[in-house]
Amino acid sequence: MIRLVPLWVSVFLGFMVFSSGVLEAKELSGNNLLNIVGPEECGECHKAEVHVWRETRHSTTFNVLTRKKRAREIAGNMGIRRVKKAEACVTCHFTSGYRKNKVKAIAGISCESCHGPAKDWLKVHGDYGGKNVTREQETPKHKARRLAAIRDAGMIRPRNLYRLAANCYQCHVVSDEKLVNVGGHGPGNGDFELVSWSLGEVRHKFLRSEGKKNEEVSPERKRLLYVVGKALDLEYGLRALAKVTKKGKYATETMKRVQRAAGNVQTIAALIDISEVRVILKIIKGIGRKIRKEVVLAAAGRIAAVNQKLAGTRDGSQLSALDQIIPKAGQYKGKPGGPPERVTRHDLLPRVGRLNWR
Repeated sequence: MIRLVPLWVSVFLGFMVFSSGVLEAKELSGNNLLNIVGPEECGECHKAEVHVWRETRHSTTFNVLTRKKRAREIAGNMGIRRVKKAEACVTCHFTSGYRKNKVKAIAGISCESCHGPAKDWLKVHGDYGGKNVTREQETPKHKARRLAAIRDAGMIRPRNLYRLAANCYQCHVVSDEKLVNVGGHGPGNGDFELVSWSLGEVRHKFLRSEGKKNEEVSPERKRLLYVVGKALDLEYGLRALAKVTKKGKYATETMKRVQRAAGNVQTIAALIDISEVRVILKIIKGIGRKIRKEVVLAAAGRIAAVNQKLAGTRDGSQLSALDQIIPKAGQYKGKPGGPPERVTRHDLLPRVGRLNWR
């Protein structure tokens, strides 16, 4: 395994004492919150997707989290009185938006948590050229204009794998030192892996099957998910590492995560020979023995640039050697959801209402 420091004890010898500061944390500014429409709006058309999402922990956390003893303990340690109003909690556990001129948590982790605030692109992304024009009938010229418009409006499409997956790692890698050391929150999901976590209960591919089948992704897509995910794990581990200011659980566990992520990239490099992975390995080795904040952040930024290139130019066909280590269906996190027997406005919206989305 690649070692970023000679011994674990170096963590406690001052090699990791950085000044605090806000990096690329997942955040929603006031302007972005104004653009949050809420999952019920997406469910007007994406009924099957919302049906599946509603059964996931991303959704049920809205009503469940505040009842958990562990959550109440963490909130108490942090001096938080209302979990659904505290930035440290809301940012990753809920979707926030304006309701009656007030910012409030309106749902669990929902559509816009992954695909971006939808107000400016909601109507455009499903307009294929007219009221009765289907997706299959859309002209190439109109499609090009539509995709450019929704990109400029901030929609993160599944094709933009790096940006979509980065939303996962921004939360599944905890980068709040106080939340871990003082609050007692975990440092993130150490077993988070993009294939097994995104193709289980979170999977919702109904568009091409017109709501009839939750489609499986191709082997090529799985390979890209795996490599891009491992590189993101390393990138966000490094970003979290750069926020270390003192000894403690956060410093120790974050360093372990970075070491583990570096080892995973090294394993990938032993199986496939592509330029992007070679460059990432070189970046890791260039961090050196004495870890400095500016070096770590620069390395994370360079890994991000390489990973975006990999996600945007590779199709997975050259990565078949990874099939032996990519998680199989039986290892996915939760069971993939399927479409309901009937998905109509009538049977969907009453259940939406009971989740207190409005």
